[in-house]
Amino acid sequence: MTQEARVLSTYLVRVWINVVSAVLITTLLAWWVSSRGLAPRRKMVDRVAEITPNTLSARLDIKNTPTELQRLAISLTPCSTAW
Repeated sequence: MTQEARVLSTYLVRVWINVVSAVLITTLLAWWVSSRGLAPRRKMVDRVAEITPNTLSARLDIKNTPTELQRLAISLTPCSTAW
């Protein structure tokens, strides 16, 4: 194997290591960002799941809900009063 071939082979290995590392880091970062972004929705789902025929007085906390989810929280509140 010539010197140039060894250099190119080493370079190719380093490139693949960097590509795989970048994909793993990007995947972990995307998972972390999406889990943090979906946390308020998850809390809302848990709170709605607690509302049963025996606990119809439970309500969603609309004031502390993110703006994007306030309309959903408002629309789910009458559902519990319809029983």
